[in-house]
Amino acid sequence: MGSGRPLLIESPTYCGAILAATQAGVRVVPVPSGPSGPDTEDLARAFAETGARVFYAQPAYANPTGAQWSLERAEQVLEIVRSHGAFLVEDDWAHDFGIDSTAQPLAAHDDAGHVVYLRSLTKTVSPSIRIAAVVARGPALHRILADRAVESMYVSGLLQAAALDVVMQPGWTSHLRNLRQQLRARRDLLVESLAEHVPCAHLDHVPPGGLNLWARLPDCTDLDQLARDCESAGVTIAAGTEWFPAEPSGPFIRLNYSGPNPSASPTLPASSPQPSAAPVARSSTPRPSVSITPSAGDGRIRGMPVIDAKIGTRDGRDMPVHHVVVPVFDGVQPLDVVGPHEVFMGATELLDDEGYRVSLVSAGAGPVRADSGMRLLPDGPLPDGGIDTVLVPGGYGARHTAPDDAVVAWLRAVAPAAQRTVSVCTGAFLLAAAGLLDGLPVTTHWRYARALAGAHPAVDVHADAIWLRSGRVWTSAGVTAGIDLALAIVEADHGPEIAQRIARELVVFLRRPGGQSQFAGPVWTAPARQPTIRAAQDLIHADPTADLRVPVLAARVGMS
Repeated sequence: MGSGRPLLIESPTYCGAILAATQAGVRVVPVPSGPSGPDTEDLARAFAETGARVFYAQPAYANPTGAQWSLERAEQVLEIVRSHGAFLVEDDWAHDFGIDSTAQPLAAHDDAGHVVYLRSLTKTVSPSIRIAAVVARGPALHRILADRAVESMYVSGLLQAAALDVVMQPGWTSHLRNLRQQLRARRDLLVESLAEHVPCAHLDHVPPGGLNLWARLPDCTDLDQLARDCESAGVTIAAGTEWFPAEPSGPFIRLNYSGPNPSASPTLPASSPQPSAAPVARSSTPRPSVSITPSAGDGRIRGMPVIDAKIGTRDGRDMPVHHVVVPVFDGVQPLDVVGPHEVFMGATELLDDEGYRVSLVSAGAGPVRADSGMRLLPDGPLPDGGIDTVLVPGGYGARHTAPDDAVVAWLRAVAPAAQRTVSVCTGAFLLAAAGLLDGLPVTTHWRYARALAGAHPAVDVHADAIWLRSGRVWTSAGVTAGIDLALAIVEADHGPEIAQRIARELVVFLRRPGGQSQFAGPVWTAPARQPTIRAAQDLIHADPTADLRVPVLAARVGMS
């Protein structure tokens, strides 16, 4: 490659690659690409007519289309590249974002050095972790190494340590698994919303992975005006023009479903899969409905008028009071009761006494003795119904309960009619004994996950999640994870602002998402021996959302 030389590139494709190629002075040659990959005849013709030596592509979950090449198409493309003595630059940017499929790198099928493979942790971990990998063989590898030695002889040891620390965490695989669930729920919700509010938008396909939908609008759409109208209404879309290396093939828009505030979306149906790390729920600021309609006069589509755009936050007086019923028993873990109770009462105080009403109930009369010896006094007996949320704590008594226990029978009778069924720690044993967890992904205290799975084979036990949600059923890990779960419930009911204020009041170190591992990094991983590197690790653990660029971290720990 060099200035003036041809570079074959999919069309449409990542706008950053188009911009980089343009700035490098190379001549960009577009190759039309669809849901299954590039047209092989067009690709072979482009190689033959231009003499190009490089083809840049995103075979898995392409940006912006979300397309994934079929295995047959991938083999055909590799054969064309080989036959022309060329190279395929495989940008596997979305490798970890599979939803209905799994990315299969073409580099794994190349044994002759024709594929240069790119992979990054930036999207999966954090924009601050600017760590990437280039995988190549043969002459391409030697050329890349020589160029890197000239351009940059140093890769930050601090960044490398941070990246290694992340991917070595026991919860890394759980994070990726839960990420798939989140993306599926968000993608499906956006597809449904698009069909409801923008029926004139056409999707060639629902992407099997990635972060975007690629929708075509009617030919008369004014994309620039549409983008401006959406922005003024608080809705961000991207006009598709910049993703085409040459003339656009139509008026497309890219819609992203990976934003940082999933609670701004409407509630998913109870039958829909729920994201376990960040529940999609109705927030305290309802999302405006949007629709594209022809304007009066010439009939051209001018923009995206917003219906009820001035809706504000909901008045707490219009919100239902959630009745949370907590069955307690001898051998209960008191923190499983007190932690969520304080979260719900904190919300109630912020909502002028109209958030939650919490009742402790029991099968017998008088106080119950917790497994630590503390005595709890229930408010009354087990009720027959009228329950919004059943919250079942754990403890020794939950793990050693007979199948005919009164609490189990009560759960079996009342939980199906409740709006929510929740377990904290080993309270999952009681829900499982009542047959309420069969076929569902659930979590519990890591120490007892194997026992739960062995006693109840029909339950899908995830040993390392902080909390999980599956429709109306919420489960959490041990003890303090009940606070995380209660905060997530408050966020689902009243929005992230209320949940965040409660977290600050309770001095919670970090309001953890459900998919985060139970095996917290500072506790379960060995700290670095060098004091400055350890200080940097502590800063990253303390606030992963902070400015973690290398110069900032270096300055804070006294390094250069």
